[in-house]
Amino acid sequence: MGATAAVGVAGAGAGVGTSALFSDEESFEDNEIQAGELDLVVDYVTTVTQDGVSTDSTTNDGMIQGGESVPYQIADVKPGDSGFLAFCPKIVDNEGWLFVGSDGGVTDYENGQTEPEGDVDPSGGGDLDNGTNDGAGAGELSEAIQVDVEYCEVADDGDEPSGPEDYNTVHDFNNPADYTLADLFKELESGFLLDGDADPADGTTEYPSSPDQSTQNGPCLCISWELPTEVGNEVQSDAVEFDITFAARQWRNNPNPENPFAATTVYPGDSIQSAIDSASDDDVISVFGGNFGDGSDYAEELDVDKPLTLARASAERPTIAADAQNVNRAVTVDATNVILDGLDVTFSGGAGSSSNAEKYGVVVRGGADNFTLCNSVVRDITTEQTSAGQNATRSTGVVMRAPGTGSSSIGSATVRHNTITNIECVGSTENNTNQDSDSKAKGVALNGNVDDAVVSGNEIIDIGATSGDDLTVAEFSYGSTSLDGTDKPRGISIVQAGGTRAPENFIIENNVLGGTGSDAIKGLYGQPAIFIGGDGGMGSDHDVRGNDIFHPIDNLNGGLNSGPALNLNGENTYYDTSGGTISPSLVPADADEDGGNLIDRAGGSEYNGQP
Repeated sequence: MGATAAVGVAGAGAGVGTSALFSDEESFEDNEIQAGELDLVVDYVTTVTQDGVSTDSTTNDGMIQGGESVPYQIADVKPGDSGFLAFCPKIVDNEGWLFVGSDGGVTDYENGQTEPEGDVDPSGGGDLDNGTNDGAGAGELSEAIQVDVEYCEVADDGDEPSGPEDYNTVHDFNNPADYTLADLFKELESGFLLDGDADPADGTTEYPSSPDQSTQNGPCLCISWELPTEVGNEVQSDAVEFDITFAARQWRNNPNPENPFAATTVYPGDSIQSAIDSASDDDVISVFGGNFGDGSDYAEELDVDKPLTLARASAERPTIAADAQNVNRAVTVDATNVILDGLDVTFSGGAGSSSNAEKYGVVVRGGADNFTLCNSVVRDITTEQTSAGQNATRSTGVVMRAPGTGSSSIGSATVRHNTITNIECVGSTENNTNQDSDSKAKGVALNGNVDDAVVSGNEIIDIGATSGDDLTVAEFSYGSTSLDGTDKPRGISIVQAGGTRAPENFIIENNVLGGTGSDAIKGLYGQPAIFIGGDGGMGSDHDVRGNDIFHPIDNLNGGLNSGPALNLNGENTYYDTSGGTISPSLVPADADEDGGNLIDRAGGSEYNGQP
C-alpha cells in the first residue's frame, strides 16, 4: 500500500492525463491439496506338517486387505506336529508405524475329556461330542504348543513362497526355549511396535513404504510352532482359537505413535503413575522406552492398585528407576489380575531412611491374586547398611508377601521369562543371631500365604556379595571389623512369614539358578539356589523341575523343622563350582557352598526324586 500511494501522489502533481492507479496481476491457479495414502496389505503363507497324514486341516496363502483373510484351521493335532505362519506387510505410498497385536488373544477350550485325559487333567469343562469348541478357559493346548518368532524375508529364489523353506531369518526375537503360544498371545494382547529394519542396534524404526502392493521393502514376521512329542494326554481333545491383527499409523509428523491395542500410551518424560491413576479396571497401558519421548528413564515409584496390564510398547524396555529415598519399593502391586510385561526395574538414590536398610524391585502384597511378571529385567539393586542401629539389610528382586494370620493370601502368581540380576546387600556378616548381622539378598521370594505360584523360565544370577567383590557401595565399618558382604544370599527363597505357614503348591521350573564367576550366588554363610524355611507343609502339588542348578538346595523346612520332603523332578541339571554337571549328593550344612548339592540338616534325605 505504501508504494501504491506514492505512485498516486506523483501522478497527480504532474497533471498527466489518467486517473487510474498502476496495477498488474499474476495468477496462481489450479491449486489442490490432496491427502496422501496409507494403505496396509499383508501377504501371508500358512502350512502344517502332520507326518504325511491327511486330516481336515485348512491352510492358505494370499493377501489380507480390508480386514478379511482365509482361516487357518488345523485338525487332529498330535504330539510331533508342527506348523508355520508368515506375514509380509506392505504400507503403500508412505512410511508408517506398524503394530501387531491380538484383540481377542488366545482362547483355550477343554472340549470335554477322554478317559486318558481325565486321568491326568483334573480341570474338566466342555462336552466331548457336541461338535463345536466348548469349555472355554479350561484347556491346556496353548501352554503346550512351543513357538518361535523371527523377522524374516522371502528367499531370493522364493518368488512364490509356500513354506518355511522359502524364507530366510533376518533377526531372531530370541524367544526362550520354553516360549509357548500362550506366552506369545499374552504379549500380543497389549500390542507391539514392529521394527522397520529389524536391526535392534538402530532402535525401533518406522516401517518403510512400498510403491505398490507387490513390492516388499520391510521385513516379514514368521511364526513357527510345534506340539512337542513329550506332551502327554492332558491336551487330548483340547483346542485353541486366536487372531492376529496388523495396524499401521502415520509416521511423518508423528514421532510418538499411540498403540492402537492399548487404552493409554505413555512415553519417556511422562508419568506411568499418572496413567495408572487415570486408568479403568482391566485397561492396557502401553509404555515406550528407548528414544521415544524425551528418551529418559521413568524416575518414579509405581503403586498398582487396580487390575490392569502395564506392558512395553516396543523392543526397548522402559526403565523404571526408583529413588529409594522416597520409598524402598520400585513397584508395589496391591490389586488382583495385574500383568507387568517387558519392564526394566532398577533403583537410583540411596538405601532409604527406614530402620531397616531395604530395597525391593517388585513387591506383591496380600490379596493380589493372579499376578504376572514376564519378559522383564529386575537389576542392580544394592543396599548398604549405614549404621549399627539398622536391624537388617535386604535386597530382593521380586517378593510375594502375605504375612500374618489375618492377612489375605496371594494365589496363582506367575514370574516367568525374566532376568533378575545383580541383587546384593552389604552389611554385617557376623554368623550369629543378632538382628544387625542379618543381611540377605534374594532373587525371588515367596513369603507366607502364597499358594500355587509358578516361577518359570527365569535367569536368576549374580545374587549377593562377598568380601573383595567390586561393589558399588562402600564398606561398612562396624566397630573394629570391616563388614562388606552378604550374610545369606538366596536365588529363590520360600519361607514362612510372621504367623503364617510356608507357601504351598509352588512350581519352580526351567530356571537358571546362579552360575560361575560373576553369575554366581555368593555370600559368607551359605549360598543356596533354593531355600525352603519355616513351619507348615509345602502342599502335595509342589515341584522343582527342569532347572539348571549351580548352587545347593536347602530344605530347612524338611530338616531342622521336621517338615515335608521337597519334590525334585529328575529333569533338573546340577553343576559343580566350575560349571561341570554332577549328580547331586547329600552334604552336611557346613558344605553349603559346594555346587548344586542337597543340604542335609536332619541326618537323612528330605528330598523326593533326587538323588
